[in-house]
Amino acid sequence: MRLPLGGILLLAAYPVGILSAGPQDSELNVNSRYTVETVLVNGDGWSANLASDRGDERISAGLRRQLASIIGNKLNPAILDELAGKLRREFQARSVTHRLLRGSSPEFIQVLFELKLRPTRFDVSVPKF
Repeated sequence: MRLPLGGILLLAAYPVGILSAGPQDSELNVNSRYTVETVLVNGDGWSANLASDRGDERISAGLRRQLASIIGNKLNPAILDELAGKLRREFQARSVTHRLLRGSSPEFIQVLFELKLRPTRFDVSVPKF
């Protein structure tokens, strides 16, 4: 069986056409259709709920405002990555990850930032008398 040269070129170009006609990045992320209900930040032994009225003093006022500003808006994964980086710098954490949890109704989600802080090391030398 012989394929004409045009048939080979058509077969070679076919997969490229599928890839270029695919959905955009915002369409690929299904989580972007959800609305952020609350933002939670968990550290080693403490947690903060940014939807509550009282603020946690561990988080600076500026960063607290930025975290609270995503509440009530559609989820944007790029903003979550940016906020995770800011939390990491502010707390000098080893790592900051974010997870999505179910909200109180199907169209809402909760964003949970988990901070893994660096271990605190104390080197105390006590002189002997």
